[in-house]
Amino acid sequence: MSTADGVRPVRAEDATQSVRVLAVDRRLYEDGATRVFVRLVARWQQTSARVVLYLLQRPAGAGVTPPVGVRPVYPTATRELRLRWALVLGFVRMLGHARRADVVIAGREIGFGLLLARIATRIVRRPFVVLVQSDPGAAMEQYESRRLHGLLRWSITSADQVVCVSPGLVPSVEYLGVRADRVSVALNGIDVDAVTTAARAGVPALAAGEGPLVVAVGRLTQQKGFDVLVEAHARVLAAGLPHRLVILGEGEERAALEALAADLGVAGSVHLPGFVDNPVAVMAAADLYCLPSRWEGSPSRWPRPWWSGRPPSRPTACPVRGTFWTGAVRGPRAGGRR
Repeated sequence: MSTADGVRPVRAEDATQSVRVLAVDRRLYEDGATRVFVRLVARWQQTSARVVLYLLQRPAGAGVTPPVGVRPVYPTATRELRLRWALVLGFVRMLGHARRADVVIAGREIGFGLLLARIATRIVRRPFVVLVQSDPGAAMEQYESRRLHGLLRWSITSADQVVCVSPGLVPSVEYLGVRADRVSVALNGIDVDAVTTAARAGVPALAAGEGPLVVAVGRLTQQKGFDVLVEAHARVLAAGLPHRLVILGEGEERAALEALAADLGVAGSVHLPGFVDNPVAVMAAADLYCLPSRWEGSPSRWPRPWWSGRPPSRPTACPVRGTFWTGAVRGPRAGGRR
């Protein structure tokens, strides 16, 4: 039996059996969306589900390490391919995995993993689910070529189910044209025991200097709004309130942020230590945690300061004006300053 679209549904009796899940992404990036997705894959594997994590490319540089028990599958066993060949060979092999799956899940709302997984599920007629972790329109504008926008929107709007990580993302998904009955919400979870244990660990030597410690965490990208946080830091210092700013993470905006701090005369109080093994311990040591993102879906770092003992500042405390949509944080679109 199949649906009106010719897709074979997952039957109720399958719940008592081992559901076969094909989880797809382009690669394991060093970002929150990847961390959320691989944690979900690990959790699914702890149930009766049989999960294949299929990736088109291996991590470039620092990437997220898969949890114990999760072994990613790539188009080739050892050799890294250029993107063109990774897409071609990756798609051919994805078709085989999709045929053997009961459901195929794309781990994010943009990217070639999403697009190829949608095409593969159309060919082999399997249910297709998209995990939306950020505003799709904003993410496409920021990260994807305009030539792909139509195909990516089709991949989302034609999905059998779109799962948003916060209720605040539902309007942005429905705006694309997804039917309301195909949208659901599954909030990002947090391992409270793990976070509280990490918060009690020792803190590395960071940011010696005068005044309170302000901490922010995330990829050093335009989306995260750290440039505006550095400007706010400079203004507060100019107002006579000494403090230190630590921004944990790496990304393509590092040089720009360092130059901005130097131009504003605050290079000595802005610290960019890169990745640290235990960011939660640094959050716990902070006097204030800031989230200056221009937009977020349900930021994975947002709940952790509460459990580590440091409630974060509201986005409206920063020059990037944000609004909570029951878990979603949204500021100006990419390119906007205030």
